[in-house]
Amino acid sequence: MPTPTTPEERQAALAAALKARQARHQLKADIAAGKRSVSEVLEAGKRGADDRPDDHGWRLAGHLEVGDLLLAVKGVGPQKAAKLLARAGIANDHTHLDRLSAAQREALSSVLG
Repeated sequence: MPTPTTPEERQAALAAALKARQARHQLKADIAAGKRSVSEVLEAGKRGADDRPDDHGWRLAGHLEVGDLLLAVKGVGPQKAAKLLARAGIANDHTHLDRLSAAQREALSSVLG
């Protein structure tokens, strides 16, 4: 998206960014509440999964970072998240879900049980 040049474009860009942040927040809240499973979010976060309805940020699931996803799970803190990422072979907790390989996605699902 090109840099907004008019005040109206800037406001529209700010509104779109706010909506995206709120959708990712709601998705993490749904994970914490048990309404969504991690495997469901991992599947939604695959590259090319944009055909899903935009319910609670499914289209934005790919932009969620792996570390944020793990921290949204009850009982997982920063240290446990780091251990889970190491077991799954994911080096960077800032990696977006749409950048994970199929093997990494499968490994993460298996370590989360």
